[in-house]
Amino acid sequence: MFVMPNNHSAGVPWTEEEHRMFLLGLQKLGKGDWRGIARNYVISRSPTQVASHAQKYFIRQSNVSRRKRRSSLFDIVADEVSTMFSSLSI
Repeated sequence: MFVMPNNHSAGVPWTEEEHRMFLLGLQKLGKGDWRGIARNYVISRSPTQVASHAQKYFIRQSNVSRRKRRSSLFDIVADEVSTMFSSLSI
């Protein structure tokens, strides 16, 4: 029986750090380069997991103004990541 390593099994929530690195990768590589983001920024996740996270992120972003909801990891936006990582050379 094949067992996937830690963060490759279903239902493991993304950490805030993984999401921030996802946003940084998204900013640097652009929408759609899920393999590049997984390989260079969110190395703990597969390209499929990054693509799935991106899909949920973009849906959540388009629904932000439509209704009140509890805060979530998806509330961390690229502008915050830009400011946070602007002093780093990644």
